[in-house]
Amino acid sequence: TQVFSITGNNFEPSSSAIAGITLVKGSGNTTITNNVISHLRSGSAISVIEVPGNQQTTTMISNNMARVGDSTSNANGITLKNTGYASILHNTVHGANRSLDASLLSINGGSTITALNNLLTNPNKAIGIAVSYTLAQSFPLVISDFNLIQTDSGRVGQISDGNNTTQFVSLPQWRSATSKD
Repeated sequence: TQVFSITGNNFEPSSSAIAGITLVKGSGNTTITNNVISHLRSGSAISVIEVPGNQQTTTMISNNMARVGDSTSNANGITLKNTGYASILHNTVHGANRSLDASLLSINGGSTITALNNLLTNPNKAIGIAVSYTLAQSFPLVISDFNLIQTDSGRVGQISDGNNTTQFVSLPQWRSATSKD
């Protein structure tokens, strides 16, 4: 089985860039590791879109560093959309965002996602972990623990279940709602 790997890159996108690393419509067996994306002003530093995966073909996003957003723009850190069997491990995302329009880890749909030991910080407004899914799906973030989530005037987490969006300003609120972290 072939493994697709994006490893050891250092990106400093131009001021008009809207992405760092983007993988669209893969099949799993993907590793995105040891990359540095600095000063991304909009879009997402790492995006994995429509990579369903399974127990044998997983996606691993690990040991990456990203600095996103600035005083006049907002960017996301790691974004998964309709992706399954993904592990997000040991990443550092530092945001300079000033709006709740940005999240440091965003999960939209998908299934069987694990997030462990990530550092997600933003000194101003941002959402630490945002999870969106439809009522026909189950909560896609199955394991989330040992993550450091810090946003001074933002939100630790947000859940959108297809009907309602709820934001959590503290880790105890997030834990109570999700049994995670």
